[in-house]
Amino acid sequence: ALFGYDKQSYDLCVVSTGDGGLEELVEELNCGKIMYAFCKVEDPNTSLSKFILINWVSVGPEDFSWMFVDCHFTCSKTSVPCLQGSHITITARTEDDVEPALILDKVSKCTASTFNFKQRSDPTESTKPIGSVYKRIQPAREISSTERERFWMKEQEEEKRRVEEEKVKAEAARNRLAEEVKERELKDARAREEWFKERSLSIDKMREAEKNAQNSTHNKVNKKLWVMVHLQQPPEQLAERQPQLEMAAASPARVATDTIQNNHGPSTASPPTELTYTRNLLRDALPPSQQPPQDHEDQSWEEEPAAARAAVSTPACTSDSAPEAASENGMQAAHTDPADTGAAEAAGPGLRARALYDYQAADDTEISFDPDDVITHIEQIDEGWWQGLGPNGTYGLFPANYVELID
Repeated sequence: ALFGYDKQSYDLCVVSTGDGGLEELVEELNCGKIMYAFCKVEDPNTSLSKFILINWVSVGPEDFSWMFVDCHFTCSKTSVPCLQGSHITITARTEDDVEPALILDKVSKCTASTFNFKQRSDPTESTKPIGSVYKRIQPAREISSTERERFWMKEQEEEKRRVEEEKVKAEAARNRLAEEVKERELKDARAREEWFKERSLSIDKMREAEKNAQNSTHNKVNKKLWVMVHLQQPPEQLAERQPQLEMAAASPARVATDTIQNNHGPSTASPPTELTYTRNLLRDALPPSQQPPQDHEDQSWEEEPAAARAAVSTPACTSDSAPEAASENGMQAAHTDPADTGAAEAAGPGLRARALYDYQAADDTEISFDPDDVITHIEQIDEGWWQGLGPNGTYGLFPANYVELID
């Protein structure tokens, strides 16, 4: 049945009735009026009849009519007997809200129709009756001895297997730790060996460099001393001692020391000069009156260059030959030409220096001295190291910053 208001009054009247279902009801709804529809539908789950009340309020009426409609909906359920007893109340404004499928879906979701009466549910298992007398539980009866032994044997086997697994894991961990320690030790050992090799190589290089420097210094000093010794000897003695000098061999330091001590004794010797210049000086300084009777000496002086070159080319001289050469030089000094004696006296002790500090020689190539000692015949071979004749008669190297030059 479809109800509506009678013309301009607020009295409800029946607009139409029918049995065509929801499809016929939707066609009778008027878009410009407020209407009420009461219909019966069949629930698809329970096959039971459900009553539905539809409040139709189209978009046509004014907004103020909503207040009236809400109030009238409430009053209509209590005042109109035919609108009472509905299971679902639906408020619709468009035709989409009154679709039959939508209305049936809302009916199927009602709480009263959630049960399906058409399908039988699964039968529940019947429970056995519980006795009224208490029975004590006896483990010996419930569990047989065979099963109990089997259970404990199984537990023991599992325990043994667990212990074995733990042992294997612990052994593997120890082996892994030992391998790591061994690898680390090998790595450290290789690193130490490489470091020692590098250090030994660097030390060898430093020693080789020091040795080369010392050898070069010794060679330079020995060469100069050798030239000084042979320049101060006459040609006759050089020719006589040439075979002995070639066969002799001695330490350079001792030869240098003995030679300087002998040459710088009572009489002063000339400083080391070039070989050619000394020979020319001696030849030019000879007096004219002595030239005729010294034919043999002139011949020996002419043979001097070859003998002098042979003497200079000789690498070393024995320690015994050095004193002999010094004694011969001393004897020859008495008979030396006046020009040679004047040149030697003019040369003097060379550069001299006074010691400021105490210094002790580190090896045979150095000299020792005390404060205020005088060092003579100094050669400035380097900025930091000089060489000269010490107060004890030794000739060698000493630090330049330990002394000061004197006039």
